Amino acid sequence: MRGIKEGVVAVVVMFVGSQVSYGCEGRQLSSIESWAYQLQTTEPQEISTTGFDLAVVDYSRDGSQEMAFNEQEVAQMKMRSTACQRLVLSYMSIGEAEDYRFYWDPSWSQQHPEWMRSENEEWGGNYPVDYWRPEWRQIIFGSPQAYLDRIIAAGFDGVYLDRVDVYWERREDRSTSQQDMVQFVRELSAYAKALRPSFLIVPQNAEGLLEVAEYMEVIDGIAKESLFYLPGKSGARPPKDEFEYSYGVLKQAIDAGKFVLTVDYTSEPKYVTDVYAAGRKAGFIPYVTVRDLDQLTINSGYDPVLQ
Repeated sequence: MRGIKEGVVAVVVMFVGSQVSYGCEGRQLSSIESWAYQLQTTEPQEISTTGFDLAVVDYSRDGSQEMAFNEQEVAQMKMRSTACQRLVLSYMSIGEAEDYRFYWDPSWSQQHPEWMRSENEEWGGNYPVDYWRPEWRQIIFGSPQAYLDRIIAAGFDGVYLDRVDVYWERREDRSTSQQDMVQFVRELSAYAKALRPSFLIVPQNAEGLLEVAEYMEVIDGIAKESLFYLPGKSGARPPKDEFEYSYGVLKQAIDAGKFVLTVDYTSEPKYVTDVYAAGRKAGFIPYVTVRDLDQLTINSGYDPVLQ
């Protein structure tokens, strides 16, 4: 899930029921019981008045450096009335370049650099990259002006890595695509944790990499989109074999001491109920919201409303 666009800030209550508040004990990751995911129209004050234990947001209101959240705004998003601050992670795509980011050179729109591929047909403005190339890695981390370094400087608790799964799309033209991605995440994790040992590394999707021990050991958690339902209102589920595989490796992550976030995109109350029941039974931390990720969704009866 990627993209920044204009929209109206809104809190959507998708299911009517009793409100539930969650506490937390210290900053132990095992205490995380709820999370929220919003990449567009995010307002720090709005995040701060919820009871979520963890929130994933973009590092900028519109992708630009000028609209990037500053240290004070990130601190506000962490604020809670309990003894433990909310964990706030910054979204960061490491498998695609985005033309609305601070690092984008306008000349790339006319002539792509050698390490950039054709535009993603599903997500306009997103371009798969040769993530093993030093030119891309220098954009992502390693200097005060790099993407990860800016996120760390702003005070975020970690990064939510998207498009790790681009390695799967590059298998035909890059025989080492999986090893390259594992090494990329390992180096990124080592760099971040050298600067801040408590900094969290949480990739989204690409759950097949959990079977690689070298990958599992350097991440703190993992997120999975559309585990239980395909996006929409129809209630369609992923193919059984795909679900069983994903479910199985995510359970392996739980066994390895990692936390597992799931996000499903549906608005039907019965599917919302099912996602939370099945997710919590498995030991996952479920969330249900809108596909555009442009609203702070609170599923009443399942998500905490108060701090």
